[in-house]
Amino acid sequence: MVKKAEELKEEIIDDVQNLESLITEGINAKIPLQVKLPNGTKGNVLIAPITNGVFNRLVKQSRQNNRSLDLLVAEKGTFTLNEEKFPNDKLEMLPAGVVSDIAREIGKISGITKKEDEDKDKDKMMDKLLGF
Repeated sequence: MVKKAEELKEEIIDDVQNLESLITEGINAKIPLQVKLPNGTKGNVLIAPITNGVFNRLVKQSRQNNRSLDLLVAEKGTFTLNEEKFPNDKLEMLPAGVVSDIAREIGKISGITKKEDEDKDKDKMMDKLLGF
């Protein structure tokens, strides 16, 4: 699907506002994220960056308790639109791919990314620039 110039402009404005929020609010910033479920249903949550120390503790906790790192990151950095902690039991009911997408976005705004995610982002950016 080709996006219209107006839609791209709105996305860029949103990205700039989110970046400004991250710079001015730091770890307390809450960024809106639209979540798409496999059945096509969409919902909105807020995500917040996590510190390197918190991420390292989550990695350790994941290994010790044999829990999904993505789920632990999502539990730590996901909030309702009222800025309340998103209920863990609801996160646990989401499909694994959705939880991974949320965790990936939290990682991005926290500066924690995997090499393969960076490569995918570069490809998407090139596609956007070339109009694909």
